[in-house]
Amino acid sequence: MMKLKAYLLLFAAFVLLASCKEEETPETNTDKNVLPCFITADMVLTNHNPDGVDYFVNCISEVSAGTLTILPGVEIAFRPGSGLRVTNTASIKAVGLDTLPIKFNGTTTTPSWLGISIESTQTGNEMAWCQITNAGKGEQFNTQVAGFIYDAASAVSVYGKLKMHHCTITQSGGNGVSFTSEASTGQFSHNNFINNSRYPVLTYGGALPNMMLDSGTYTGNKNQYIALFAKTSNAVIEENIVIPATSIPYFAISDMFFAGNVTINAGATIVINKELGMGVTDNGKMLINGTAANHVTIKGGNATAGYWKGILVNSPTDNEFNYLDVSDGGNTAYYVAEKTNIAVGSAAPAKLTLNNCTSERYPGTCAVAYSDTDGAFTNNSPLITNVCKY
Repeated sequence: MMKLKAYLLLFAAFVLLASCKEEETPETNTDKNVLPCFITADMVLTNHNPDGVDYFVNCISEVSAGTLTILPGVEIAFRPGSGLRVTNTASIKAVGLDTLPIKFNGTTTTPSWLGISIESTQTGNEMAWCQITNAGKGEQFNTQVAGFIYDAASAVSVYGKLKMHHCTITQSGGNGVSFTSEASTGQFSHNNFINNSRYPVLTYGGALPNMMLDSGTYTGNKNQYIALFAKTSNAVIEENIVIPATSIPYFAISDMFFAGNVTINAGATIVINKELGMGVTDNGKMLINGTAANHVTIKGGNATAGYWKGILVNSPTDNEFNYLDVSDGGNTAYYVAEKTNIAVGSAAPAKLTLNNCTSERYPGTCAVAYSDTDGAFTNNSPLITNVCKY
């Protein structure tokens, strides 16, 4: 009987030891597949687990040198509070396939990881056919907006350079993608933004030339706008830009005054936040190219007279507005003596032609006002009759 008990105890110990080793195996494999916190040389991430997560991230993993190459089909799971930074001379090459996207996911079903921060200025930075889910936890993004610091949470934050196309950002706790005033992109197209908690895209207005925002889709985001801003305290945007029509409106989160050439295409809608304004200044030129079938709309965030300041034309170039519907301006007589939607000339020579435009909901008596000494104004808009000189 004693021998039997001894054999049974020995057998039980063997079974227990074997079971412990089986439970430790996944942890060992997981450790091997944890992304390092500091990456200083070239690294290639492979799709070695086609049925699940290939790599985990437990920290804010920083790539400071070399190229992080992520192959099609790779899935990376970010634990709460973790993230990915690309800094200094490093670059990221995350190019998936339409049928085999790269996945950057959280380990929870709600926003829990910081996101991806592109801080290097390497032209090789590229993300394509990527899916980014449940990022944007915490306000890790900041930039200068009209001279002030603006903080936000964002799934992807771009401080340097990034090409981004055919990517999908879903359920961010903040913005989908945010570009600082110093960021740039060689290509930004065919991206999808779904159910994010703030804006799908936030960008400096001067960065628009390389952004095909009209190729993107925007669904179920809390703030269904493309947010635009100027960076300096005088809110001047010096670059020459085109603002295309998109499936959702633009939203100005700062004043925007264009010192370069700005063209607003037919069908575009720009919503202006409370007490802000926009216009053209110095030797800039503003062309609003609405058509009879597709007007351009510039309005306030609320349909209330005086919600925002209005449009100031303060340049002597051939500024021309065609089929523009403008409303809700005249917040103050800040630019000129009248509370109006459009003002022409304010202590500087200015010129404007209006063709088939409308001006509605303004607190003063003037739909348009122009300076008798500085303003040259031509009105070819039958529906605008309340024109004032000052």
